[in-house]
Amino acid sequence: MIRKLSKEESGYSLVEVIVSIFILAAAIIPMVGMFDMGLNAATRGSNYDKARALANTNLEKVRALPYLSVTGATATYEPINAPITASNPAAGQPVSCSPPSPSVFTCTLTTTYVNDDFSQATGVTTKVKVVVTVQWQGTSPYTTTGLKTR
Repeated sequence: MIRKLSKEESGYSLVEVIVSIFILAAAIIPMVGMFDMGLNAATRGSNYDKARALANTNLEKVRALPYLSVTGATATYEPINAPITASNPAAGQPVSCSPPSPSVFTCTLTTTYVNDDFSQATGVTTKVKVVVTVQWQGTSPYTTTGLKTR
């Protein structure tokens, strides 16, 4: 009677089950890696978009100011090639932008007097080139440039 039951039973053997588990594992493991790469790519893209928005926001802040506020002696955004005097100690220094807090971004804003052909001017002119650079962990910086005229 025992022999009769075992012959009539149908199913998978232990070897077949183990082989099928190995085949499924070989198919699923690469998919886990693809999900990880996709998540990393989405995070990098998100950080790039945030950096671009931060740079454009700070560029537009400077462009919205009157020309004399950008180039005056008490200006926050004094051009780096402006004459350095006792009343103008901010000249020659880039300015840190203020990213939203807490932030993984470091933002630097630099203004420079330029000539009509956009070469660096040796003195004060009516054009100021504004360069905003945003840096974050493990990537090359994002830089955007604008022009402020009188």
